[in-house]
Amino acid sequence: ILVMGGSLLVGTNCRKVLTELGLSFRLPKRDCTWSNRLEEFLNSYAKGELVQVTKVAMGGTNTATGNVIWQYDLIPEEARNPDIVLNAYSTND
Repeated sequence: ILVMGGSLLVGTNCRKVLTELGLSFRLPKRDCTWSNRLEEFLNSYAKGELVQVTKVAMGGTNTATGNVIWQYDLIPEEARNPDIVLNAYSTND
């Protein structure tokens, strides 16, 4: 699964929201992102390492930026030819 998006996908304010929800564990910013938690959830559901979620994210970007990244193949090598692509730019469009 390839997820492309902006600041929410980067993990902006993720740890702050977890603290506000009263969750006491501290996650590194990279692990706090919803794409990472999606991968963990799907693999725990599948009971194995079945799903790989790769994110391409940069704060302040929108779908037009994502289209350029896709068009010029600026996606990491391990994420090329994904089975599923999620557009997570909606907050900036």
